[in-house]
Amino acid sequence: MMVGSEKFEVPTTNRMEAKKFEKLDVDGIIQPGSRVSGEDCLVGKTSPVAITLGVDTIARLSRKNSSLMMRPNESGIIDKVMLTTNKDHNKFVKVKVRNIRIPEIGDKFSSRHGQKGTIGMTYRQEDMPWTEEGIVPDIIVNPHAIPSR
Repeated sequence: MMVGSEKFEVPTTNRMEAKKFEKLDVDGIIQPGSRVSGEDCLVGKTSPVAITLGVDTIARLSRKNSSLMMRPNESGIIDKVMLTTNKDHNKFVKVKVRNIRIPEIGDKFSSRHGQKGTIGMTYRQEDMPWTEEGIVPDIIVNPHAIPSR
């Protein structure tokens, strides 16, 4: 039986689980720029739960932890947090997490114009060509990779 509504807040937990929620703000939402990993909490949320004794007798109201957590094998940096309401005036949160990856052979990239390409070879900076001023290119593209149409 549900009584009341869900709230964004830092859930009250035991000491063992408190570490998961230490990166949350007082409003229960993580700040942009925070580093997250493992099972860190992104959005603290609690739902009401009513425990009934008899047919219509409510013994006590308690709150159940319904927080949004990171997956155990993922890590990253909080890029953007959006808090808004829908047409029914219910609040919701979107959290965008980014992570930095080192490109490797076979990874696909795309330009802003939709021109896709894959990494065929990676070289150290000292193995790349350079100019008289010492400028080294970041990327070398085969001109035949760009279609003429």
